[in-house]
Amino acid sequence: MDTREPLDAAWVLPTNWFGQLDAYGMFSLVVGCAMLIIAVALALASHHADGHALRLFAVRYALAALGWWFAHPRAHEDSSELLPLAPLLVALALQALTIHALDAYLDQAGRQRTRGLLGVAAVALAALLWLRQALPGDPLPVYLLILLSMSWCAWQSAAAARRERNVGLAWVAAAFASYPLLMGAALLQRRGSLQEADLSYVVALPGAFVGVAILVVSLIRAERRTRDALASREAARAALQEANQSLEVRVAARTRELRDLVHGLEGFNRQVSHDLRGPLAGLSGLSRLAIEQLGRGETERVAAALSAMAEQGQQLQAMVDDLLTLSRTGSHELVRRAQPMRPVVDEAIEQLRLSPRSAADLRRIELSVGELPTVKADPGLLRQAWVNLLSNAVRFARQAQGEGKVEVGVRQVDGETRFYVADNGPGFPPARAPDLFEAFGRLHGGGLSLNGIGLSIVRRIVEHHGGRAWAESDGRQGATFWFTLEGAARESRPT
Repeated sequence: MDTREPLDAAWVLPTNWFGQLDAYGMFSLVVGCAMLIIAVALALASHHADGHALRLFAVRYALAALGWWFAHPRAHEDSSELLPLAPLLVALALQALTIHALDAYLDQAGRQRTRGLLGVAAVALAALLWLRQALPGDPLPVYLLILLSMSWCAWQSAAAARRERNVGLAWVAAAFASYPLLMGAALLQRRGSLQEADLSYVVALPGAFVGVAILVVSLIRAERRTRDALASREAARAALQEANQSLEVRVAARTRELRDLVHGLEGFNRQVSHDLRGPLAGLSGLSRLAIEQLGRGETERVAAALSAMAEQGQQLQAMVDDLLTLSRTGSHELVRRAQPMRPVVDEAIEQLRLSPRSAADLRRIELSVGELPTVKADPGLLRQAWVNLLSNAVRFARQAQGEGKVEVGVRQVDGETRFYVADNGPGFPPARAPDLFEAFGRLHGGGLSLNGIGLSIVRRIVEHHGGRAWAESDGRQGATFWFTLEGAARESRPT
């Protein structure tokens, strides 16, 4: 019996306390608990999204919970004259804190806006106190305060929803708009009998709507930001992987290029040594022979030896000049400009006419030049390429059966401008076409192929312009040498 008395006493107080609550008191208790739950949920969510803003909203709803428990209007109906101001002050503090938290939530917070908000709150407080004295017992001033502040929040949220779409900010705007809608309806329906104590009960449901909307939209924004961060990280990872693969490919390609370059240099050195050894050996033998003949007084033979030595020296000089031209072509800085092609070809032909050997060959063949376009190229390098191509064509056309012919022209093939130099001289095996553009690549004897460097210079000049060069022949008679230049098709027009 004795042990049950304390337990019965423990249950008497809550039972009596709940029993003393009227409908308004029970409603305030339930709404206060709901506001506290929303405050806790916002505080927990602030660790994952919109941290500062959600913490401000959490403080706002915690303050609202306290207001519902201790400062709702009917809790002070029978109190002194000053205490009924508590609901008014709580309402003002809630509106100011709501606007400040929403500014942070929408990334609009700043010192200037905060100072402005404090100024507006001070003016609103002074106006409410004055209106309370002028209109005692009339809840209209508090209604107007809440209606104006929540309308402002609804407008700000709607504007933000237009900037940041598909995250739910429109629902936040709708939740804030429910404040003025419900209060407007209450004013229209109950204007004559509305009591000040009814103010808090009108705004309870919109307050819960706003808290839940803020919480849900924050979680949606957090999910979207996380998804965007993951997508950005995945894109960065894919880009890095692609860059690594591309780097590996470039390194492998560069390694092959260097290997081919070293191999080519080795072959080039061997070929240069071979080609230089012949003229040098000839010069050495002729000089010894000339000395012996000079000792015997055979002046005529000495003159013949000296003439042969001069020819050998000219061959060496021509080879060295071509090697220098070949080495300089790749490192020459291009000076591109719009250049009509026909004057360049005419200058190359005129340069060939100044050479005794080429001049004699030109007089024995028929040379025709068709209409040529304007291109963007380096005129100096372009002229050197034409000199080498025309010199090669004229030399082979001289050996044609019948009248030698050389033709210069251009063709459009699949939108590409292709220049050509064609001759009707001895052709070459089609399988050996790539060898023609290699240094010291000689396919003919009898003086037709010189030092094998001229076409190498042509290819290097063309590739330096972003184009390509190749040769065609049926293997029996005639050959055509083609080349392209980067951008020639875009700049083409007859000249």
